[in-house]
Amino acid sequence: MESITHPTAIALIYFLGMLVIGSAIQWTFLIKLKKHHPEQWQHAGSPTIMSNGDLVKAWPTTKYLIQKLYKESNSSSGIKFCDLYRSPMIYGYFLTAISVPLFFASILLFGWPPVWS
Repeated sequence: MESITHPTAIALIYFLGMLVIGSAIQWTFLIKLKKHHPEQWQHAGSPTIMSNGDLVKAWPTTKYLIQKLYKESNSSSGIKFCDLYRSPMIYGYFLTAISVPLFFASILLFGWPPVWS
């Protein structure tokens, strides 16, 4: 039980949780965008789950939403869809990105839980 309350264990749980949540939000967005708003999907650069497989590769799609570039398209339903997913996508991206240095900082500052060593 002691290992679960260790700062590194908490950071690892947060990191893994954000990976799952952030990925689920992103995958849902990409799948629905392609299926229901193909014109908007092409306007976004035709992103796929594979092309957005990590935080670095996912940045162009996130930037597309941050800068509201989707408003330059001709698809009113696609614009509404992007407006709906904009906040969850941006928060999911940055909360996941923040979890990476937090996890590594925890390893450096606190080390591994004694039971894991």
